[in-house]
Amino acid sequence: EVIERFNVCPFARGARISGRAIREVLLFDACDEEKAADAIERHERGPEAVEIVQLILPRVKASPRAFEEFVSRVRAARALRPGAPPFALAGFHPEFGLNLKNADTAVAFFRRAPDPMIQLVRLTTIDALTRDALTPAEMVERFLRGEEPPPPPINQRITRDNYALLQREGTEVIAAIYAAIAGDRRR
Repeated sequence: EVIERFNVCPFARGARISGRAIREVLLFDACDEEKAADAIERHERGPEAVEIVQLILPRVKASPRAFEEFVSRVRAARALRPGAPPFALAGFHPEFGLNLKNADTAVAFFRRAPDPMIQLVRLTTIDALTRDALTPAEMVERFLRGEEPPPPPINQRITRDNYALLQREGTEVIAAIYAAIAGDRRR
């Protein structure tokens, strides 16, 4: 209702429709790093065609801060296991706040979900989104040669565009959608 409707992530719909994104509901009642790390490891051994995995934790009751700390512990637990992890992890929570200080701080507002969730994004996918970025030295060289700068990498464009979306649509429009989802979830 938010991500695809407002094109917050331009890859979400395509990944979902093509089967490159999957969702799994984990029914444990507390923030359990070991169980979460086991689920992540299972997906790490899964097909490489899967780019996004959403581990949904509907029974976990934790504040946004406590959930972010949990996701950090899961990340740390995964780092202790052998092999380089193929996924980056991000926490999503129904109560993440809104900070419009700048485009980067506004990202958390789009990381709301009806239930606490850990999203895994394959690192090769992230690399593909950011690989065309210029270093600061390359940007200075282009400027000194009088060349137009290339557009920013896609991840920066998404952050910028989503910030503009909040300013254009108004945060109350998206907040109302989140509230409707939460109300439906409670019912």
